[in-house]
Amino acid sequence: MNLDSTFLPVGHAAAPVGDVRWLQIGGYQHASWVAGPGKRSVVWVAGCHRRCPGCIKPEWLDFTAGQRVSVGYLADVLNAVEGSAGVSFSGGEPFEQA
Repeated sequence: MNLDSTFLPVGHAAAPVGDVRWLQIGGYQHASWVAGPGKRSVVWVAGCHRRCPGCIKPEWLDFTAGQRVSVGYLADVLNAVEGSAGVSFSGGEPFEQA
């Protein structure tokens, strides 16, 4: 497979365009101290065209991996966490979803 300088496969197809009210996620976790400053929640999205060497979650490269959740539901879950310094989005590739 030929990759460009950002580890995208050369000639890759665009990410599927979905309904912006939904996210395909691999999972989420509360109270992480390693995914950014302070105690925070982490959301791992599913789907990534990049093929970075050493990817920590290759099972989340597929855009149908994990579960489909509404943005509203995810916002409610994350907003209910007390004492959180924020939310980090990881992946997959967060920028490949609306």
